[in-house]
Amino acid sequence: MSEKHLSTQFDSELSGISTRVLEMGGLVESQVAQAVYALTNFSGEVATEVLRNEERVNTMEIEIDRDLSTIIARRQPTARDLRLLIAISKTIANLERVGDEAARIARTVQRLIEGIFLRRFGMHIHVWRKFDSDFRLITARRNPNMVILFAAMLASRPDLGLIAVAWWTVLSCLVHAVRLAQAELQHRRGEPVTSWLMG
Repeated sequence: MSEKHLSTQFDSELSGISTRVLEMGGLVESQVAQAVYALTNFSGEVATEVLRNEERVNTMEIEIDRDLSTIIARRQPTARDLRLLIAISKTIANLERVGDEAARIARTVQRLIEGIFLRRFGMHIHVWRKFDSDFRLITARRNPNMVILFAAMLASRPDLGLIAVAWWTVLSCLVHAVRLAQAELQHRRGEPVTSWLMG
């Protein structure tokens, strides 16, 4: 195989990775904008969308990093090209961290929903109905996330573990938003919103 042909293949692979890094950057930029919107507008729906996109960002990082490793192993790039590949690797790691921060903001929206419930109804959302208490027992202290990640690690699929954790977080956020809406509806009908533990 000629050196020119190898160089052309390398350039083509590098171009494909560059395109995916730009796509990842656009997705992370969108995540940050949505997270700020969710925070300033107390939007559980938008926070859920941020968390849904987090799994895509994590998957993209894993795939791009894997492809970079493959290129390094197969092409044995020159020092200059190797520095470029390492810079791309660091870039995707940083983009993934920014995506994590956007997801953290979305989880803050969940906590704000809990705070709104507390301020509005004078009790924690987790003691309103038995369902809420049971849900809190399951979600407390991030235990499900650790179990999901550990199981994924045992299956040698940490990427699926990250996706499952993102979906679990989305589900938790939706449950909180729905429960807040249900309590507000009950209050507007003139029915008291009281803890199941009081009766």
